[in-house]
Amino acid sequence: MTNKRIFVTAHKAQYAVSTLCRVMEISRGWLYGFRASQPARDQRKADRSARDLELLPKIKTFFKASKKCYGSKRIHQDLLADGETVSERRVARIMKENKVSPRLNKRRKPVTTDSNHKMRPSPDLLEQEFHCLTPNTVWLADITYIDTDEGWLYLPLWAVQANTSCLGCFGLKLVCVSSSQPPIRNRCDDRLNPPNTPVAITAS
Repeated sequence: MTNKRIFVTAHKAQYAVSTLCRVMEISRGWLYGFRASQPARDQRKADRSARDLELLPKIKTFFKASKKCYGSKRIHQDLLADGETVSERRVARIMKENKVSPRLNKRRKPVTTDSNHKMRPSPDLLEQEFHCLTPNTVWLADITYIDTDEGWLYLPLWAVQANTSCLGCFGLKLVCVSSSQPPIRNRCDDRLNPPNTPVAITAS
């Protein structure tokens, strides 16, 4: 519609306005009404700009209080809690126009392996022989990590290769190895692992 209005305005000295409106498929009432309402549109634009300038300091204050982590949704919630009546779309526009955007932190991955040591690696007792039918001769072990509010929680788990029965699992906030013996050995019942019985442990 804006292009049609510009076209009619540019050619009204050469052709009748009624003819131009008929060619452009617009009404003369809309054309004249647009001109008459221009002051009101200018006033609305000025009021919108003044409102944006009023909200910008509060947006920056809440953004700084969040350590530059909050986006438009949380800033909008803070403004509503502060008594402001504003839409989330408007908050997002103001933040974008003034380059108020949360910083994107690269996700930190936990470290589950410490290879910076001079300790001798454990011997490979399994030797790639994964088919085991004798209970309590081969154990499977694995570890994963879970992101919690208190930090990374490490979850190790171990099972018997013959029947894949789970022997146990527990949560750790830190992973450390203080001896050459597997830490699981002291946590299992002697009936599952009799003393002086060699056991091959492999990571699945």
